[in-house]
Parts: sequence; structure tokens; C-alpha cells
Amino acid sequence: MQKISPCLWYNNNAEEAAKFYQGIFNNVKILGTTVYDEASAKGSGQPVGSTLTVEFTLENQTILCINGGDYFKHTPSLSFFVYCKSEQEIDEMWKKLSAGGKTYMGLDKYPWADKYGWAADKFGIQWQLMLAPNKDRVVPSFLFVNDMFGRGEEAIKFYSGIFGGSKIESMAKDPAKGTVMHAAFTLNDQPFNLMEGDGKHEYKPTEAFSLMINCDSQAEIDKYWDALVAGGGEHSQCGWLKDRFGFSWQVAPAFLSEVKKDPKRGARVMAEVMKMTKLDYEKLKNA
Repeated sequence: MQKISPCLWYNNNAEEAAKFYQGIFNNVKILGTTVYDEASAKGSGQPVGSTLTVEFTLENQTILCINGGDYFKHTPSLSFFVYCKSEQEIDEMWKKLSAGGKTYMGLDKYPWADKYGWAADKFGIQWQLMLAPNKDRVVPSFLFVNDMFGRGEEAIKFYSGIFGGSKIESMAKDPAKGTVMHAAFTLNDQPFNLMEGDGKHEYKPTEAFSLMINCDSQAEIDKYWDALVAGGGEHSQCGWLKDRFGFSWQVAPAFLSEVKKDPKRGARVMAEVMKMTKLDYEKLKNA
């Protein structure tokens, strides 16, 4: 199982989104869906029996989608980099992903790429497409702006100190300001990018794009739960937290995705999850 999984919040259209991506990417497989039981419906305000989660693989990523309603909005603070091998591929993908969405940077030649573009799709998910070879097809990317501008390298070192299998693959800095123009790094041997943007921007990280850590023990839950809030983060409910930079994480037992596929046991487990702040591995396992 992927240790760190991107988790995307949808306004009750996660299934539609998964099918949309199947029509764009070659390697998309829907792994399963779960529905709202009485406990989770009561806590969220969603209808009993409606789709709660959709889990699917997209190229090299396993992504969990949550139908949570119109509470959180996606912003450029977290996006997906997609590396394309040919002009035909990037042109076709851009046309489909940007349709009905919002373009931030048009598909064009830039100093850092022969062809690059940034757009939000019709569901609000942010995509950066680049014509460039890369061993990892799809890579989550952090963007640090406003009061977080200038803290990008600090963040990479902070995250690298928490996760094993961490390595800075590359880092290009602004020679005048010393800020990170673009960095590629790994956490638990998984690829991530980070950039910093100068100027004033009208957005910040939100819970709409979180990162879920799949844990194999209570010790692991305790480790990540404590480490990620160090230095100014904050804990929330149901295993959610924000780190010192404002990015959202979920720290959860790895078995939860399988448990939810059993309606009766899933209902018992979710009833317990709704009562918790930090998740209790054994209590959930035995629910």
C-alpha cells in the first residue's frame, strides 16, 4: 500500500470525477467505493446510502476521494504535476483537463519548459502539465505563497525529518532571494515537488487536498500525529491535522480502506472514528 495517499475533497461528484480521469489518463483503475452509513451521515449531513469515498489508481498514484459537500475549495497550494512524453500527449491532455475549468498559465513555451500549462479542471483539482521526461508520471506539488513564501526549504527539511526514504533530488533557487523556484524530493520514497511564488495571492492551503498517511501500528500513528503538528500545527477531529505551514494531513490505520468495504463492520468503525481526535488503532481494529 502507498504510504502517503493524496486525498481529494469533492462536492458530491467524486464518482463522476474518477470516470472523467479514466477518459484522460491511460492507467486509471477504480479500486472501490464506500457509502455513508447512519453514523457518518449524521456527522456530515450527507444522505445515508450516498457515496462517501471513491478510491482509484491514477498512473503511479493511489488517490482517495471524499464526497463531503461544498465545505472546502481547492486552491493552487496543492496540485498535481503531470509529465508528458510528447506534444500530442500534452496537447490532448490539456484540452480535456482544462475544459470547463480555470487556466492559470496557458499551455505554452516558458523558460523552464518547452511546453507547460497550469489549469484547474471542472472539479477544481489543480494540474500542472509539462513536456518533459520523468520516471514518475504524476507528482503532488506544494506551492508556498504569502506568509509562507521563503519557507519552502524549511518545509522540505521538516517533512524529510519525519518520513524515512527522504531525499532531495533537485533544488533550483532564486539567486537573488534564495527562495525555492522548484524542488523535487521524496518522502517514504514517494515523489513530491515544491515551489514558491512571490507576490500577493488570494488563496491558502485547505482541507480540500490533504495527504493521508496509512499506518501499520499505533506507534506509527503516534509518531506522525505528534511530529507533523510540531512548531505551530494543530490537531483536528477524526485523525485530521494541519502542519505548521497550513497543509492538511490525515493519520489513519492502513486497514481502514478495506474495513469500509464491509458495510456492517465499516459502520461500526466509522461510528468510533467520529468520536475520536487521534485515531486508536486497536479500538478501530476490534470494532
